[in-house]
Amino acid sequence: TSFLRSKVWQDPEQLLSAVITQDHSTNTLAAAYFFRGNVRDRYQDYPGALKDFNESLKRNPDNILALNNRGIVRGIMNDFKGAITDFDKSIKLKPDYADAYYNRGIASFELKQYSNACMDWEKASSLGSGLARTALQKYCRK
Repeated sequence: TSFLRSKVWQDPEQLLSAVITQDHSTNTLAAAYFFRGNVRDRYQDYPGALKDFNESLKRNPDNILALNNRGIVRGIMNDFKGAITDFDKSIKLKPDYADAYYNRGIASFELKQYSNACMDWEKASSLGSGLARTALQKYCRK
């Protein structure tokens, strides 16, 4: 079986695409789309990553990692309001999710909502985010 499957194991994207095209459970498909979205993001295929995160979230709308990663991709694609919506939902689902606060701070900063950005970075820093601490020192401290 491994020998036969090795034809689709050439790279992660092909493997995950093969999983997606087969009949699997909702949870398996949600995970496959999520991981393929991460692969596409890594290779800077942002429209493909966004599409995969959307498909993953159709099957598992409460996946905070997929919400966070989709928010990051939306930010890269200059959809900062959409990114904030994703980070808001992540935070609602997991109020101690430092990465979502940090990322929402970036999106707010890009929208010139500096006070909101600093509040988010303060919260993320209090939750242990070193990146947020750096952002606070660079952009929010006088």
